[in-house]
Amino acid sequence: MSHELQYIKRAFQAGARGYITKEEVAERILVAIRHVHSGKVYVSDVLAQKFSSKTLARILRGEFQDSVWEY
Repeated sequence: MSHELQYIKRAFQAGARGYITKEEVAERILVAIRHVHSGKVYVSDVLAQKFSSKTLARILRGEFQDSVWEY
């Protein structure tokens, strides 16, 4: 998937509970699947670095409204 914030935001607001990039290795993809399957939100490490710790914490809690994405 894309690294651009607009696509990440749209995916989560449309119901996605995980987001990884195309560059992820197979092991990380399996981790992401297991994470989401257990009811948690997953954001790849590469993408997590784009957000402040406060914003990332809100995303991982499942908060996806517009104000969360202003970092």
